[in-house]
Amino acid sequence: MLGPQLKSLFPLRVSLKMHFFRDSCVSAVLGSSCIPYTLRSSVQCFLALTKKSLFLEVPLIVFTILPNLCHSESEPTLSYLMSPSDFKYFSSPISFGFKDCNLETNKIATCIELVFISNPLPEGPYCPKSVDQTGGIYDYDGVSNPGLQPINHKLLMAMETDGFDIVDDRGKVRIAHPNDVVNQRNRTKKYCLEADPDYKLKLKYLIPANPTLRKEPSPIDNVLSLVGVSLYGVPINGPAPSIVNGPKMPDGSKGPVGDLPAVDPCGGHQDPSGFYHFHMFPETINNVLLTHNIHDVRCLYVPQTVNTLIGFAMDGYPIYAHLDINGQEPLDLDQCRGHVGITKDFPFKVYHYHASNAESPNTLPCLRGVRADNPLSLE
Repeated sequence: MLGPQLKSLFPLRVSLKMHFFRDSCVSAVLGSSCIPYTLRSSVQCFLALTKKSLFLEVPLIVFTILPNLCHSESEPTLSYLMSPSDFKYFSSPISFGFKDCNLETNKIATCIELVFISNPLPEGPYCPKSVDQTGGIYDYDGVSNPGLQPINHKLLMAMETDGFDIVDDRGKVRIAHPNDVVNQRNRTKKYCLEADPDYKLKLKYLIPANPTLRKEPSPIDNVLSLVGVSLYGVPINGPAPSIVNGPKMPDGSKGPVGDLPAVDPCGGHQDPSGFYHFHMFPETINNVLLTHNIHDVRCLYVPQTVNTLIGFAMDGYPIYAHLDINGQEPLDLDQCRGHVGITKDFPFKVYHYHASNAESPNTLPCLRGVRADNPLSLE
C-alpha cells in the first residue's frame, strides 16, 4: 500500500485527494514484482497518479530518502512526504529538486537539493557587555572551571585565570567580529566573538536520495564537520571551536587561541559568513542545561521535545530526539547514536539517530552513512 507512507514530516503542506488508482500506481510504475521503490520511480509514480485522477494542491515536494515497499528486516529503509504540521517554527525551502551528485565514495548518485534562507530563527544572546551580565553558553575547555556553563562572571574570570585576557580594566568584555581578529595570531588581548547575520544569503544542501551505510563511521569532531540540517533549514555542525586550541580553519590550520566563540542558549551562533548554525541540537538542549546545573539561561526559540523528528543527517538518515517511539531511552545505540527500529514517521524499520538530552554537545559523534561531496554551499 502506498497510502501509509504519505506521512507529514517537513516544511511543506501536502493535500491529497485520491479517487482510485492509489495502489495501481505502484504496480504500473514498478511492475508486478517486488522491487525497491526508488527516488526516480517515486516521481514517476506521482506523475502517474496525477494523470490518473489524483488532484494535488501545491506546493508539493516528494522528499524521498528512500522507501522500499518490499521491506526487509535486515535493511533499513526511508521514505517520506514532508509538511510542517508538528512544528511551531519552520522555514520552508526556497526551492527543491533532484539532481545528480558526487558522493564522498567517488560514486555518482541522485541527491535531493534543498535551498533555505540563511537566518530563519530568532537568536542570541551571545557575548555579555560586562562581567556583571549573562550572555549565552559555552563548553569551556580551559583548566579553570571547565565544562558547559553560562557566559557570565564565573566563566570570564576562569578565562582570566587561565591567561586569556578577555576583560578590560573597567570590567567590560572585549567583543569583536571573528574576521577582524582571526589573522592576529600573536595578540595578547582576547575577544568574545560575535558575527553579523547576512539575510541575503541562501543555503543549498545536497542530501543523498538513497542513503547507504558506510563500512566505517566518519567522525564529527570539529567545527567544520557537518552533522545535518534541522527542520528549520539551519545547519547542524560539530563541536564549537575550542578556546584553548583555537578553531580549525578551512585550510586545515589552527586559528588564534583564547577567543570565546559565544553560543546562544539554543546552541547556535552566526558563522563569519553570516548564516546561523547550531553546534547543539536545540530541541533537547534545555534538559542538557539542567543536567549541568544551569538554571539562569534557557532556549526560548525552539520547542523542546522528547521523541519527535528534529532533522536529517547529511547522509540522509533521520534524527530524532532522545527517546524512542515507545517513550523509552534506546539501549542499542551504536557509536554514532544510531540504531535500526520503527519510528512513528516510518512504519518500517529504518536506521535513524537520536540526540542526547544530557551530554554536551548533544549532537552526533559520527555518521554511519555516505554523504555527498560539498553537502552545503552558500548562494
